[in-house]
Amino acid sequence: MGKPVILVIAPMPVFPCSAGNRRRLLSTCDFLRDCGFEIDFVYLAHEDQIYRRFAQTPPTDQKKMQEYFRRVWFLELKHPIRLNTGASAFELDDWCPEELNDFVRWYFEDHGAASAVLVNYVFLSACLLQVPAGVLRIIDTHDKFSERRNQYLPFRLAPNFFYTSPAAEKEGLSRADIVIAIQPTEQKYFSHLIGREVSLLMPNIPVVQNFVSPTKVRAIGFMGHGNDANLVSISQFASAWQQVWQPSMPVLLIAGEICKSMPSEMGPGVKILGYVEKLSDFFNEVDIVIAPMLMGTGLKLKVIEALAHGKPLVGTSVAFEGLEAQSPDHNFRSIHDMISRIQGLAATPKYLVELTAASKFVFEAYSQNVDLGAKRLSDKLSCAHVSRSSNLPPLFPSTDTRSSSHQIGPLVLTSAMTLGLSEVADHAIYGKPLATEFLVSRTDHHEWQTCSAPERRSWWVRLGTNSVESREELWSLAGKRINIAPSFTDRPMTDEAKKLQMLAMKVLSTAEPDWSTAAIFVAADSDNITITFQAPSFLLHQATRSYAFILHDGPDGTVRLEGVAISPLSFLKLPPLTMTSRCGDTSSLPMVLRAVVTQHLPTTSFAPTKLLLISNGLCGHVELNQTVQ
Repeated sequence: MGKPVILVIAPMPVFPCSAGNRRRLLSTCDFLRDCGFEIDFVYLAHEDQIYRRFAQTPPTDQKKMQEYFRRVWFLELKHPIRLNTGASAFELDDWCPEELNDFVRWYFEDHGAASAVLVNYVFLSACLLQVPAGVLRIIDTHDKFSERRNQYLPFRLAPNFFYTSPAAEKEGLSRADIVIAIQPTEQKYFSHLIGREVSLLMPNIPVVQNFVSPTKVRAIGFMGHGNDANLVSISQFASAWQQVWQPSMPVLLIAGEICKSMPSEMGPGVKILGYVEKLSDFFNEVDIVIAPMLMGTGLKLKVIEALAHGKPLVGTSVAFEGLEAQSPDHNFRSIHDMISRIQGLAATPKYLVELTAASKFVFEAYSQNVDLGAKRLSDKLSCAHVSRSSNLPPLFPSTDTRSSSHQIGPLVLTSAMTLGLSEVADHAIYGKPLATEFLVSRTDHHEWQTCSAPERRSWWVRLGTNSVESREELWSLAGKRINIAPSFTDRPMTDEAKKLQMLAMKVLSTAEPDWSTAAIFVAADSDNITITFQAPSFLLHQATRSYAFILHDGPDGTVRLEGVAISPLSFLKLPPLTMTSRCGDTSSLPMVLRAVVTQHLPTTSFAPTKLLLISNGLCGHVELNQTVQ
């Protein structure tokens, strides 16, 4: 008899482990494997979509996940998730798409071998309602979401992640047989909320380096993911640090994905390192790690990782929530008090010894809680050690490594099967990444095996050495549903890159648009262009980034627009709008786009045919079909 199988569902990938929630997920999966389970893993592409909204390539290593798990499924979303709500809280199931419920139903009705299901985050708990009787249902909470919005109010910010009411969180947690908390404070809260025992599973972070008290403080450091809590906290700390910094003081080093959301140059006393491949490389550069957290829930894994590397740490009470932190150095209420203490530590070696001892105590107590919680949860999971039969054949990466290249005019377009976007990068032979196919099950229950496979067809583009006349249809993208590579819309820096981008836009225009309409008014001169049309309402959201390209009949074929500004209009009678389900909210409004034309337009009449408007990873087509003088 084989090993028991557990189905793990998460809105983020496991690899690469570039954020705290991914490290938590990997630690949990390691624990499940130690308990004797094989794991079927479902990545519901929430994070994939969020990265695209900010014009970034989602860091996803499908190949490594294929090697780690028994099976992997990749579920793309038909509708975008809303990052904000006009209400005081999200409804419990607002972030749980119907396609996930359909998938779980398909998995168990047709093929499921799992004797347990673990869902990451309470907002995906609705899919547990599709799990048949006799299968153990588990929720790993990660965070407390009840009234999470209140943390943002002092900073006059709108949260862009899930938050809900205590009643909704209670309802979601009640769908599980076992609820797991990430730290003791939240364990007590959830236990009181649902009126029964809640398990504790703290991430097992092994010792990397032993604690050694520094003799001097040359550098202090912060490493974090690019979430709101990190950005608010380190931005305020860095600003306050610069105000008091003198050359005799330590330099503040900032590393991790948070650097993408910060200026590349911060001025005296602060250095931005960017993404660091190895944590140890960063920790070896700093003498003290800081955790100036002003907001946030769950467990701050950045704190645990610093302690695992033997680093003395100074932080706020928010940063050490759920840990046995007794030292005043781990319970600051303000950034200014933290800075004053760091100045004193740098000048007094005795204080550094005390700080190191206090930090070591926190980590040792944490490690004891890890072992105790894991033992108790392992005993609870023993009831799920049942093997079930499955009709589903094992999933293996495709052995089809062939690529196809076609030249259309001066462009060489290459397509190949890839395991996710981790493989879709600049290629020495293929060129620049252009797009990856978008696959979702439309209606057919039997499409899941194909649409949820991790493999996708991807396309690259480069300039050929010669121009080849071809009447052949742009076969490989025509009518396809695609995700445009986020990097391809970046402003090109060289003449060759500009030419490549302009020519490739005609290729992208043959793919299926996410929305389409016709313009009612177009006006252009040598410097500016104005276009009026009906468009999806999300284009007016403040956080939306839009990139615009005009296709025309001239010799160059494409004009990139700069300084794109989109505003609402008051009159209502405009041509109708066609949208795919990927646009989510199908409400539309009349709008006007104004932009700067930086390229030279033909001196004769300018005959634009189509506007490509790429926003939040979605591509809209606005038919122009008129001559503009």
